[in-house]
Amino acid sequence: MATPRLERGAAAAAAPITRARLKRFVQIRRRSSFSTNLQFAIDADAAGFKVELLGDPRKFTCGGFTGYQWDVDTPSGNVTLIEFGGRGRNYYLSGDTDADTVKMFDLMKRAQFETPAVAP
Repeated sequence: MATPRLERGAAAAAAPITRARLKRFVQIRRRSSFSTNLQFAIDADAAGFKVELLGDPRKFTCGGFTGYQWDVDTPSGNVTLIEFGGRGRNYYLSGDTDADTVKMFDLMKRAQFETPAVAP
């Protein structure tokens, strides 16, 4: 039996962000038809967490495109989530080994950040 939407939302509010949930979020965002902030929050909920748990991103520019980086503490360690370029459906997670992700994190070495890193 499917979990009612309201219960899923309540469960997401209490759930920590895990690497698996971030991975699911990336998959959902890549298929999403919309790139609005509201859809971003809806997709986070569908992946099992509340978007507020991501915190504020660091904004950067690289190669003429704007992107955002979140450093997320998960039970298994820190994971970096990047949204970059185009219509906002290019998402990458640190630790993934596909060629596009490796290329993106290499490109990030040249990124110009507008938002400073948050002190630990």
